Amino acid sequence: MKKTLALLLAVAFAVPAFAGNVLSNVETYGEIETIGFTQTVNSADKTVANQTLFGISADLVEDVRANLTFAYRNVWEREIGETIYDGSGDSYLENIRVAEANVVVSNIFGALEAKIGRQYYGNEDSAVMYVGPRHNYHANLTAPWSQMSLDGVLLSYQGESLALSAFYAQMADMTDERMTGLTLDYAFTNNLVASAYWYDMSDEDHEGIWGGKVAYQNEGSKLAVEYAKNYENGVFSHNNVGWMLKADAALNLDMEKVALTPRITYYHSEKDFFALGNYTAGVVIGNEVGAFSLAGDWKVLNAGIDFGVKAWEKVTFAFDYLNAKADNEWIGNEFDLTAKYQHNDYVTFTLGGGIVTNIPDYSGDVYGAQLGMLIKF
Repeated sequence: MKKTLALLLAVAFAVPAFAGNVLSNVETYGEIETIGFTQTVNSADKTVANQTLFGISADLVEDVRANLTFAYRNVWEREIGETIYDGSGDSYLENIRVAEANVVVSNIFGALEAKIGRQYYGNEDSAVMYVGPRHNYHANLTAPWSQMSLDGVLLSYQGESLALSAFYAQMADMTDERMTGLTLDYAFTNNLVASAYWYDMSDEDHEGIWGGKVAYQNEGSKLAVEYAKNYENGVFSHNNVGWMLKADAALNLDMEKVALTPRITYYHSEKDFFALGNYTAGVVIGNEVGAFSLAGDWKVLNAGIDFGVKAWEKVTFAFDYLNAKADNEWIGNEFDLTAKYQHNDYVTFTLGGGIVTNIPDYSGDVYGAQLGMLIKF
């Protein structure tokens, strides 16, 4: 890990120095996130994951900007069978991968933008489509899908009320599978936005997802409803395949001494719904299964409240209740309490604990804890 960070820091200082005469508006960016997780079912399996990103962005010529991002991931003190893997050895450089390597061409015909090359795709808060680095959960840092990128072309248009994009790509370094994506967002007002999307994955057969979302948000509240449907063997086929429904609501209550945000999310997927989304919840359940939307049949209810005492401006808390079913089998009730300390604009520490009760065919409860640090630079 020390060698990796030393290399990235050396590049961070060296690139602007030699690039100043060749490139313009050179910027470096990155983040380091470390999360440890343990639970009582297997208390020996105390595991820590680290994700490091470092990127360089610069203008090449007028209306052309280049982006290059390196990604590194490591997991240590993880029990695999009877062996403890501690991440030792000199294989750090082999674990560094090029996550982004693209150019962005702006002002095409005065209205379009094209991103060409290796890139991330989608939004991290999407339950349907996101390819890129994930955060906040140990499972998100260790899962294979958290290290994915796409080699392709993204063409986008951004108007005052209408945004359109078209995407065509191949999964980077993984398979020959191709992906096509079309998205549309329309803002009826500053507060009300409707979205529609279509994603097609093809190798020999075509399968994919189409759906839509309506979201309303103002200073005091948020409400969103999304529906997505799979298809196989053609977009207009009538196969009996998976679907997903997700609803979110939140209310901001700003009082004299405290700030409260009660919120609720309901997630329902059936018939082996498949997607590349990033909806995860629960210190224990979320870290055991990862993103709910990747596969299977799920019913998840997550009700919670975020709260902070204004006298403690750097500390906020969150309480969550979660119940879940998978493949029509009850999993249990989870109760979580999480504290977040915002050290400054760049450094955040989190500590969360959870208990899962009413577990079928299990005589006791399961406890879990997660400790994390995120540094952005």
